[in-house]
Amino acid sequence: MGRPLRIESSDVLYHVTSRGNEGQAIVRDKRDRERWTSYLERVVLRHRVVLYAYVLMDNHCHLFFRLQGPGLSRAIQTLNGAYTNYFNNRYKRMGHLFQGRFKSILIETEGHYLEVSRYIHMNPFRAGMVDRLSDYPWSSYPGYIRKSKAVDWLDYETILSEFRGSRRGVRKAYREFVEGRGATGTISPFDALAHGFLLGGGEFISTMKERFKGYDPDPAIPDLGKVIPRPSVALITEVVSSTFQCEKEDLVCRSRHNNDARKVGIYLARELGGKSLREIGTAFGGIKEAMVCHTAAGIRKRMAEDKRFCKRMEEIIEILHEN
Repeated sequence: MGRPLRIESSDVLYHVTSRGNEGQAIVRDKRDRERWTSYLERVVLRHRVVLYAYVLMDNHCHLFFRLQGPGLSRAIQTLNGAYTNYFNNRYKRMGHLFQGRFKSILIETEGHYLEVSRYIHMNPFRAGMVDRLSDYPWSSYPGYIRKSKAVDWLDYETILSEFRGSRRGVRKAYREFVEGRGATGTISPFDALAHGFLLGGGEFISTMKERFKGYDPDPAIPDLGKVIPRPSVALITEVVSSTFQCEKEDLVCRSRHNNDARKVGIYLARELGGKSLREIGTAFGGIKEAMVCHTAAGIRKRMAEDKRFCKRMEEIIEILHEN
């Protein structure tokens, strides 16, 4: 198995979106919205989350934050899990409320606070839910423009410090930035994403991509697989044949199916290569997709039961990641 990737660092910002399963509503009334907000507060305080902005819509939510320690997946899963239990109990339903895993965007810490917070806060207006953005209570926006609406578990200072002046003056300036002339037609900052999940300058993107080397994709960041270097079947067969001291033909020839090297090659192509089952089957002598799955499952089981074999596999994987 490859090493799991967890992009959990205090030197990046996160924009996380959770959507209702099949587009369904995740809140139905004021009571639901209050409960969701209370769970958000609890997660912020318990999981060392520095929250800058949020909005709760009818069928999805947006969060903009930084971590003070590890725990991105745990924090969001705690929020979504606790709320799902509440929602299911209240409405006598079962099953998933949210659509699969949440989606994460990694953001450079310089130069994006204002744009991202405006994008998040403008959601209710863009959706036609309110005529005046200040009338929508289920977001962090009221606390930015009115001191009386601020909560102590959200960081307003970081974004408001982008403006100069008195406290009243910077609140007014932020409101003008969000709601002012031309703001409704502002291009989304996420239109400039690199690889579908990175927002920042060239150096930031290069640094993040360098971190990804040698790891498996994080399901919370679906587009990550596009930038993680994947070993080719040719490289896999070369490394495996060298490790097992056999000919490359022993791996790719269909008639030589009863050998460990071939099975390991199929497993590694399945786990690390990023190829479809059909492509893997073709590369290993035209075997069927079901056989690819069956062979990979057999190696996975053996790794779980045989420590020496598992260690050997880890060494092979390490070599592949280094190339």
